[in-house]
Amino acid sequence: MSDGSMIPATLVGRDPETDVAVLKLDTVPEDLTPLPIGASDDLFVGDPVMALGNPLGLADTVTTGIVSALNRPVSTENIGDVSEQEVAMTITNAIQTDAAINPGNSGGPLVNGNGEVVGINSSAATLSDPTSSEAQSGSIGIGFAITIEQATTIADQLIETGEAKHPLLGVTMVNSSVSVDGITRGSARVTAVENGTPAATAGFQEDDEIIAVGDEPVNSGVNLQALVRSSTPDEPVEFTVVRGGQEETLSAMLELR
Repeated sequence: MSDGSMIPATLVGRDPETDVAVLKLDTVPEDLTPLPIGASDDLFVGDPVMALGNPLGLADTVTTGIVSALNRPVSTENIGDVSEQEVAMTITNAIQTDAAINPGNSGGPLVNGNGEVVGINSSAATLSDPTSSEAQSGSIGIGFAITIEQATTIADQLIETGEAKHPLLGVTMVNSSVSVDGITRGSARVTAVENGTPAATAGFQEDDEIIAVGDEPVNSGVNLQALVRSSTPDEPVEFTVVRGGQEETLSAMLELR
């Protein structure tokens, strides 16, 4: 704790794909007050934010900045002495911030100007040292946080069952581009549709060019994966596809797997 005291805890569950874990304290101090939860949907680019964490072993460190971008598709990879499962690529639809994020900030809260948690610090872009085999550079002002909505969804699953599942559409895709009305733009082209999945039920077909999820544009496969992963599985999600040169809207109920 901030006063230096230590409280035993047990691991309820962990999800390497989002880097979220839930700990249960053996005893809860009477004066322990949780941070209020905000909403990432209320954020705008330019809003002030603060990152809390333990960068480079320096406990109780805060850094300030602004929201640099929203709905940023980010693919990351855990490095170092980690298991094969943990090395797997993590894809998130992230909040980008220029608040300094360094090793040790992961798992700390990103709070808005009202002190409400709007995200969980997850990763940061680095510039590799050309004289070293590892990227050990400090913050370059490009950090990422998963939204608090995604973090709480995962945490709720871990509390309930001890494991987390993620929204699934059920397509295999590649980065692509498509022209509509004389304008060429990036897309995710469907190369296969898995039987018995939400994509099959919704009517996705091979060679469909996916260009949007709801109101959010899709310009790559990673972009599509990030948007699907951040979607709510118990609500219909609309996908805009280009098929035969014409735009169509397909509605899918995502499932958790």
